[in-house]
Amino acid sequence: MLKAIGGKEFKENLRIKFIEYMDELGAELGARPNISKYLFKDFQLWRKLVFGPCVSYQYRIEGRHKWPGAREAILGVEERIKKPFTSWRT
Repeated sequence: MLKAIGGKEFKENLRIKFIEYMDELGAELGARPNISKYLFKDFQLWRKLVFGPCVSYQYRIEGRHKWPGAREAILGVEERIKKPFTSWRT
């Protein structure tokens, strides 16, 4: 394999940690949600933010370009994930 920076393989240098990268971008844009704020304000949303899948909607809860439907999208993400795997006959 091709060796690059620090003796790592070239492909390894192209990998990023998705959640850390998105949090960094969100912080720079002022869109990173303050998750601890929702612990007492909206417990159901807090639980999905902490224990649910990382989705792009969470960066639309706060900031300049916040989206009013972001909360509902986050709460319903598991249904949208499961939908393609359910039988079309039911």
